[in-house]
Amino acid sequence: MRRIKIYLILMLMGFLAFACNPVVITPKISQSFVATGTATITRVFTQTYTPTWTPTGSYTYTPTLSPTPTFTFTLTPTFTPAFTFTATFTPPPMDGGCTQDNLTGIGSSGTYGVGYPTSIVPLCNGWVLAAESNRVQAFNVVYQTLGASYPLSSPPGDMAYDPSTQTLWVILANLPTVAKINVGTGVISYVTLTGDGAHLAAAANGCAFVSLQASTYVVVNYINGTGSVAGSVTISDIFVNAFIACNSAGTTLYAGPQALVGGYTGEYSFNTTTFALGLIALVDGYSQNGQEMELSSDGNHLAYPNGGGNGPGYSIYDLMGSNINSNYGAWVTGPYPTSAGFSPDSANFVATNGTDLQVFSVATHAVSKPTWTGVGNLKVTRFSLGGGLVYGLQTPGTIFWETFP
Repeated sequence: MRRIKIYLILMLMGFLAFACNPVVITPKISQSFVATGTATITRVFTQTYTPTWTPTGSYTYTPTLSPTPTFTFTLTPTFTPAFTFTATFTPPPMDGGCTQDNLTGIGSSGTYGVGYPTSIVPLCNGWVLAAESNRVQAFNVVYQTLGASYPLSSPPGDMAYDPSTQTLWVILANLPTVAKINVGTGVISYVTLTGDGAHLAAAANGCAFVSLQASTYVVVNYINGTGSVAGSVTISDIFVNAFIACNSAGTTLYAGPQALVGGYTGEYSFNTTTFALGLIALVDGYSQNGQEMELSSDGNHLAYPNGGGNGPGYSIYDLMGSNINSNYGAWVTGPYPTSAGFSPDSANFVATNGTDLQVFSVATHAVSKPTWTGVGNLKVTRFSLGGGLVYGLQTPGTIFWETFP
């Protein structure tokens, strides 16, 4: 009984506690079982496979093509933005007493327009003195630049140059006057002649000969080193205007008719003190429309180009400077010999038939440089003072140049 009371008391106390404090009861379920049977399981595999191939051995294929092909590779660059390249070349200074051409980085030939020159005198390194209207103008035809200008009182005509004194002699048209220009200093002086001048020949040491316009016979004025006419001689063998040439000492004078078919060509001794003229040789037959006259610097070779030729066929005789009755042979230019000039060492000879620029050996008379053909209208041909360039003056107003050899 006592145990029942105690149990009731405990139940009453639990009820009171529940009534005062709500309790959340979470049931706990615990179960275990054993399953038996058969299960089928299926798995899906997805995989990417990349094979690796390692070749072994080697083989070289050599094609055989017939005919053998030719391939041309062309590269065309494109620049954006476009650009302009300007090259500036400075020519060597003009030197009137030069003896050598010093040219680097230039081509082998070219042309340069120079107006309307009647005559040219080349110096070195591309410099050329040209007779233009009322002046002599220096041009560098290789570097295509202007140089010094020498104003004159009248249009210039024939010119001759003495490199030993850097003296340029210039006949003034329609005046009894010749201009004397010192190329080194630029000083210009004038010499009064005994008549209007026709043609010139320059000796050394500032001396020169001037043949006058002929009325009956040819008169030649001799200008000595003082720059005045010291004496005159008459060449009665020639009765038209005469081309002349002289040796460097001025002791031998040559003369031949200008633009005349027939007539004498003469060689004379000249005394520079007494001005006496003596006959050495006189030849009839060289004159067939004379164009000009040039003597080699060593005095051994005289060239007298004539439009009709004075050697075999259309050629220029290589006359002996010591006696023009004899010759060493001839330079064959073809129709029609027009102009000629010697190299400074007297070893080569430049000429033209009016169309082609030709260079020959003096010793063999054979061509010593390929001919520049088809130029046309060539009037004057010359070597430079240095011997490394040859020139051809074309009318109107273009100078052709090429290196030599």
